[in-house]
Amino acid sequence: KAGEIEIHDDKLVHGSPADPLEPMSHDMDDTTIANLLAADPAAVVLCGGSHVPFDRLVARPNAGAGVPAHTRVINLGSVGEAPGGGERGRSGRRAASGYLPPHFAHATFVESRDDGIEVEQFIVPLGRAA
Repeated sequence: KAGEIEIHDDKLVHGSPADPLEPMSHDMDDTTIANLLAADPAAVVLCGGSHVPFDRLVARPNAGAGVPAHTRVINLGSVGEAPGGGERGRSGRRAASGYLPPHFAHATFVESRDDGIEVEQFIVPLGRAA
């Protein structure tokens, strides 16, 4: 009805709603990510298949008929040592590429609030680095 808020489901996937084996990653453009969202009605998608954290609002070209105009895609990152590990450059950290030095991991804190979702992404030392 006019004036009512349309409620969409949220989704937790490993890869993407279109293909659980195909990860959505930070270096994909919005069109590619929108294609991987397919016709899923989720307003928020939590994923992690690429192991590199990001938080992005993606426009949905197929909006309407249950598909929201935008979907917030939050990649939670890795849950252990970063894939590929190894030092990269002087600092060993390149957030844009997702590489971290050994013994560090990405971590994401997601909190649901009355006014929306708060996302905090950070780097956590593991083992010897802690």
